Amino acid sequence: MPRQFSESYSVNWGCKPATWLRVQPSVVWSFRTNTSANGVKMPLTGFFSLLFFHLWLMWNLLTPTSSQSLQRPCRLASQIAFCNNCQLSSVPRDLPGNVAELQLNNNSIRMLQRTHLSGYPALRILRCAGNLLHTIESDAFLSTSHIESLSLADNNLSEGYLQTAQALRTLTQLRTLDLSGNGLTEEKASFVLENLTSLEYLSLSRNVMLRLDKDIFRDLHQLRELNLERNMLFEIDDAFDHLQKLQRLNVAFNSLPCLVNFQLTQLLELNASHNAIEWFTSQQDMEEMFHLETLDLSDNKLYFFPFLPTHSHIRNLLLSNNRVNFYEHLTDTGTTNWNTTVDFFNLKDNASNVTVKLWDESLYGGISSMDLLDLTGNQGAALNTCLPLPLRGHP
Repeated sequence: MPRQFSESYSVNWGCKPATWLRVQPSVVWSFRTNTSANGVKMPLTGFFSLLFFHLWLMWNLLTPTSSQSLQRPCRLASQIAFCNNCQLSSVPRDLPGNVAELQLNNNSIRMLQRTHLSGYPALRILRCAGNLLHTIESDAFLSTSHIESLSLADNNLSEGYLQTAQALRTLTQLRTLDLSGNGLTEEKASFVLENLTSLEYLSLSRNVMLRLDKDIFRDLHQLRELNLERNMLFEIDDAFDHLQKLQRLNVAFNSLPCLVNFQLTQLLELNASHNAIEWFTSQQDMEEMFHLETLDLSDNKLYFFPFLPTHSHIRNLLLSNNRVNFYEHLTDTGTTNWNTTVDFFNLKDNASNVTVKLWDESLYGGISSMDLLDLTGNQGAALNTCLPLPLRGHP
């Protein structure tokens, strides 16, 4: 490896080049010239100085230091080791033993083994996103079982998901887990998530899940935030009903056709934008108060205003770029046999059919406390005149 001669190293996202033994040349050589009729002559001392310099240079280029203690490609700050973008193929082993956070993002690490982390028993946060990880061996975390936050995004853990699942089960204090972009199907994800009972924040975005059932999150009793955006979900069957502490749910950028019988009373935020949702219905007969504050259904295919919970305090309702209309004018016809109800038929038998009136303000729930209603990009030239009375005059 070529020798570094610069006095100071450049830092690229906290990364330094590998350190080699640095010895500055202390020999000063010069040419002494005597002008004569025969031309310029070099004295013997100058010749030996030049020869010594060339020998030193060749030794310096061909002989790297053998001291591993000098190889510190990471930047340290307090108890955090920044080893991002360092072209590492394994975890550095010469960091201080009291490191509490280790950042290894964007390297070339392919596997995590027990020996890789055994020297860091105080580790609480491990970030290993954007590597080439395909397997985490089952005993990889036995020496670092106190890890609370783990980022494994943008790897290929779908290959070694069986061993990875066993490794994660040893982290009994794990609260935050990011498995985004790992090519996980719903079957593999379900296995990986088994027995992670301490988990509070989970991201499974940018995977290849199609359908969620009631078993996939069955052990995540403490879960508060769940990110499922940018999968290929087209059906969710009671997957969230037992997550009693879930407050924030993101299912944006999927292929969901509808959300029916919504009954997550404890949920504060629901982002279901950028799907193919044609209707949203909730449990109208529930006496329990819904805590939903923000509902994002923008960029879907809604034909009707969502049927919100009767007892709710929703503050932000985002419905832009849908096909929403209120059809109030259809109820004013004088025809006695005119039908003023609409039937929602579920052709795929994955939810109940719904029959409602074309105009029924009771379906819009407790919306008197709403701060923001976005209906831009929907049907009708003057939607404000068709809004239910509690909404007229809102943005």
